[in-house]
Amino acid sequence: MPLPETVDDFIAAKIKEWSPTDYNGLLRFVYDRWAHGYGKIRLNGVTLEFVTGGWSDNEFILGAMRETFFWRNFWESSHRGGMVVFEISESLAAALADLITA
Repeated sequence: MPLPETVDDFIAAKIKEWSPTDYNGLLRFVYDRWAHGYGKIRLNGVTLEFVTGGWSDNEFILGAMRETFFWRNFWESSHRGGMVVFEISESLAAALADLITA
């Protein structure tokens, strides 16, 4: 496999290759790279929302996430304006509660 050309390529490759049994680790990785000053990540019960704020890096991250088992298993809806909603398991929501709030 060739080396990624940019940091964005590296991040996308990491996301796409993430273990399908480690959703907690994937979401913590994404959270740490999200541009929170422009977009938001909110957790309300088992509803997890990503809002890009129009920021291209956030949109790039969501684009990479589309190719993961996480997306296939938990995607609920996508909305105009860069919001994507997931309905996650109660155990995953509890594991993320220390990191993400409403």
